[in-house]
Amino acid sequence: MQLITGAAEADWIDIALEFSARVIGTVPGGYEAYLRIFHPGVAITVISMEGTGFTAVSWGAVAQATGATVHPAMQWTSIIGNTEGVMQLPDGRIVRPPEDRLLSVSEFAAVTRPLSASTTSGSITAAYWAGWEPLATGSTALGPETATLIRDGHTAVIQGERYLLARFPRSELVTAAQVGVIEWGKGASLTPNMLWPDDRAWFMANHHDFNFTVIGGTTELAKTIQENRELEAMLIAPDADLSLHGDHVNPSPLPPHAGTIGNHSDV
Repeated sequence: MQLITGAAEADWIDIALEFSARVIGTVPGGYEAYLRIFHPGVAITVISMEGTGFTAVSWGAVAQATGATVHPAMQWTSIIGNTEGVMQLPDGRIVRPPEDRLLSVSEFAAVTRPLSASTTSGSITAAYWAGWEPLATGSTALGPETATLIRDGHTAVIQGERYLLARFPRSELVTAAQVGVIEWGKGASLTPNMLWPDDRAWFMANHHDFNFTVIGGTTELAKTIQENRELEAMLIAPDADLSLHGDHVNPSPLPPHAGTIGNHSDV
């Protein structure tokens, strides 16, 4: 992986994105299909003297337990039914929201394998939110250089947020984009908030405030990702509302003014 000191690689994104809470405010418009990948919640089981166990739980499983309706624009708080985003399953497990707003190592691999096969470009560009503490302090596998680049302003500004850019060969996509953070432990890495090939055949985005990932690409790519049982993914319309109040099927427990996600406002 090669860290980029300039911002030119990402100049096109700020122009291509609509400044809104719609899907095309997260991923540029013009793609054949858009896919929303739901990051799993965490089910906690207290195992007496043996400690506490953690397992992934899908949004669909949560919705089934609460009687909510599963649909592409559903929001976690709406299917849970409370502002804390926490509930107890019928089997006694406590469910908490997705922990880190990122895809796990295995989930990231499941997504990036078909992405790698869906472009002819030799190189991929990744954008990491500069606000991630491990990057800002230089405590990742990339070394202290990330802290220097961020401190000196060698970052791209996209919709008012700063991102550190890096490039790597397409052949290394599945592994190179995962930045190891020692204190996070096994199975956890810092994955890109934005990812795209030189030919822009697809675009993957996950704002640091999101508990989901959005991908724009071909219909075939979307179908391939959907078929992977390791992921929970649904096709979504490019004009769908991704804000906290974007779930117009399940009632929102949030007050009307709580209508933003990240740097995106309600439309």
